[in-house]
Amino acid sequence: MSFKIHSIYLGSTYALYCAILCLIFDPFQFISESNHVKELAIFSVIVFILSAILLRAFSNHVKPKKYHIGLIIGTYFIPSISAAIIVSAFSTFNPVDLVLYFSSFLIFPILPIAVYVLYVLYLDLISKVSREAKQSNPENLPAEKFFALKNEKRKSIIEVSVNRIVAFEANDNYVVSYYLDENEKLQKSMQRISLRKIEGMISEQSSNFHRVHKSYLINLTYISKIRGKSQAYKLEVEFLPSTIPVSRSFDISILGLH
Repeated sequence: MSFKIHSIYLGSTYALYCAILCLIFDPFQFISESNHVKELAIFSVIVFILSAILLRAFSNHVKPKKYHIGLIIGTYFIPSISAAIIVSAFSTFNPVDLVLYFSSFLIFPILPIAVYVLYVLYLDLISKVSREAKQSNPENLPAEKFFALKNEKRKSIIEVSVNRIVAFEANDNYVVSYYLDENEKLQKSMQRISLRKIEGMISEQSSNFHRVHKSYLINLTYISKIRGKSQAYKLEVEFLPSTIPVSRSFDISILGLH
């Protein structure tokens, strides 16, 4: 159903709803002594036209959720109040009757607005339950891989998600591991091990790591920019304070950033 047809359908439904309430409560008695058929007909037609126009006009602005309730309140209140004002323009009344008259039309939109708000809350609840169900189902999520180094007593020295590792740097007989903690802050850890051995270990868990230099093993995910020219490239890596040199023998096209 196109939104044009949809707006006409909703507009006519709301106009019918208001007409039924007018028949039940007869707010026109406060401004007219006639049989009120004419007032009811004019009121219903105006409500239908304004509701359909507003629904269609707001159709391009209701996507952001924070505007939903505000727009629907306006869509229901404006037509009924505007129609009530137009109808009252053809009648004579005293101030007390005027208050009673408009009070009736202020009550009319409460039920459809309440139904809409409950509907939005219901959809939010269903969406939340669906997301939680997917998150709690391990079949829907890939297993997170961890990189771990242990000492001679088989005790873990470092254990971190592979995706949080930024780089490894060789420093004499040691390797410095750069990784992010749960707060996305860079941490460092030094272990007595060769970079070649770490390269072999990490390659079994991820293909994102490349030995761009004899002293550096980098996670391609964190490379933000390539600087320099041929034979003298340097890498800017997120979270690392200094640039990383690139070996002349390394194929820079592998990085996909140049």
